Amino acid sequence: MIPVRPLPGFPRTKSQADALQKIERLTLAINLDVPAEVIVDRIRGRWTHLPSGRVYHTEFNPPQKPGLDDVTEEPLIQRDDDKPEVVLKRLETYKANVDPILEYYRNLGILQEFHGKESNEIWPRVHAFLSRFMQPQSGPF
Repeated sequence: MIPVRPLPGFPRTKSQADALQKIERLTLAINLDVPAEVIVDRIRGRWTHLPSGRVYHTEFNPPQKPGLDDVTEEPLIQRDDDKPEVVLKRLETYKANVDPILEYYRNLGILQEFHGKESNEIWPRVHAFLSRFMQPQSGPF
């Protein structure tokens, strides 16, 4: 088994990726590729009860009464950063920043990409792939 050290969300720039590679030679980089419209649809349905932090989703975890918190029956809100137009803008920025990093790792021959729309579609493939390099611990890894 090879040593595995997860660095989720890092590096954030190509220059960070290059500097990291000089300090510690990476042998694997993973990218989870989910279509933007899937991400927007998932976030669009998220509603929050601000005082408690309880989060609902119109499709996956709907409140008992639409628009109201299950415990207090206070109104739920959709945070500004959960609105589709804001999510799309954030995804555009993310793509502009991550594409050069993906290309860098692709050129090094260490990028493994997983495409899909749902966790239960992507995770089994990621798990099977990572199991070739490390023994699963308690939990996923």
